[in-house]
Amino acid sequence: KHFKSDAERHPLGVMAEAKGDVDITVLEGWLKKKTGGKKSWGPSETRRWFKVQQTQGSEEDGELALCYYKTAGSTEPRGWVFLKDVVEVREERYDKSVPTMVIIHPSRTMRLTAKTRAEHRLWFSGIKALRAAR
Repeated sequence: KHFKSDAERHPLGVMAEAKGDVDITVLEGWLKKKTGGKKSWGPSETRRWFKVQQTQGSEEDGELALCYYKTAGSTEPRGWVFLKDVVEVREERYDKSVPTMVIIHPSRTMRLTAKTRAEHRLWFSGIKALRAAR
């Protein structure tokens, strides 16, 4: 296995590496996560550092997780979902701006927006391919 570095490890025992035809090392960067919606002033967005990582173990028994952190240098994830459990990945378009990627997991629904359309395409196609390859 080829890992970026030991610094990629965190309390979940997760490390970054390539999986199948998708290079998960490029699936790392800032996304806006829509939060709330139950408050009287409507939903808000928080900027989080996201990365797709494989749990520690062999390629056969390791699981891919979409993890998010408060900052790029954080070592403690704020949350994660295992991609094998994702029910659906789709796009929502509200106007001509960058589409929102919707990740539906049994325990939650995440709405994520990239800064540019190119970044959105990278994340959307990567997550869809990894989910399909499970």
